[in-house]
Amino acid sequence: MASTLAADEACFDFLVQTRRSPSMRVEDSKTEWKESEAPFIKVATRHSLPEHRPLGAVNRVRRTVYESVSKRRHDLNQSPRQEPKGDERF
Repeated sequence: MASTLAADEACFDFLVQTRRSPSMRVEDSKTEWKESEAPFIKVATRHSLPEHRPLGAVNRVRRTVYESVSKRRHDLNQSPRQEPKGDERF
């Protein structure tokens, strides 16, 4: 993904789900919000340009923390870490 973004711009769609019932718990991350009950709504499109790269100390720390958390989560799940290749289809 890093090499793809370094070579060209990309476009990301941001989607949200609206909570529609109390059974859709926010504080329990294990609760699945089924798309049939809460369809995804596109709220934004973001183009990745060099001018949009995160700047500052907070973002540098975030990158370190996110990577550490990812490594730990994959270790706990006994799952290999791999970067997206850019050809995934969801």
